[in-house]
Amino acid sequence: MKKGLGTGIRSGLLGLAAICALGANAFSVKAEAEKIDTITLQVFYENGCRSCNVQKELQEIIDEKTGAYKDEIPCEVTFYNMFKTEERTQGTEVLQENEMEADELNYPVILVNGYVLEGEDEINEFLPAVYQAVGESEAVYFYREDCNECNRVKPFMESLPEILDCNGTETSFHLISLNSREGDNGKLIREMFETYNVPEEDQMVPFVFLTDSYLAGEEAIRDNLETKLSNGDGLNLKIK
Repeated sequence: MKKGLGTGIRSGLLGLAAICALGANAFSVKAEAEKIDTITLQVFYENGCRSCNVQKELQEIIDEKTGAYKDEIPCEVTFYNMFKTEERTQGTEVLQENEMEADELNYPVILVNGYVLEGEDEINEFLPAVYQAVGESEAVYFYREDCNECNRVKPFMESLPEILDCNGTETSFHLISLNSREGDNGKLIREMFETYNVPEEDQMVPFVFLTDSYLAGEEAIRDNLETKLSNGDGLNLKIK
């Protein structure tokens, strides 16, 4: 699956309310449970103009959009000019590692620790939110409005704290809530069932995905979710 924000529906990037949704062909989750000390930005652009300095312009955008958060988490930026032979070869390898094809992208493109921002509009709109959210704790919760178990667990999900004591460190928590019957969410949850190797008997809502684990059903969610979050099981959950 292609990782990104640039295709498909928009709903809730990293649980930040109403920021964006993810396309069914652009949704997966990768385990990476360690706290991030440095954010990696890989920037891909095309510039064949000798008098233009697109790299400088992109660096200025990055500085502007991430400046408020750099003191807390610094970033390392790598640029690939996809117009030049050697840089295109290097950049293409990086993109293929992230399941993307160089010829199918709308440049400029920025990878932010695995998240994909494609095109200037998306970079300008979402880079601050993505940068800020990396390293925080998240969970992806699927439900149905006509599900009795979902309705019983709803107050518990709504009571989850916005700040967690995660392994002795305070971290923000964002819950991504998706109705499995809306839009392409049914396809999303099926893809995630496959990614997480969820047995068929557990493939029903309510369901919570964490960084590299899941909780199926009301009892499992109530009994284990807060403990798992406090143990770091939601750190750096990547929606792609």
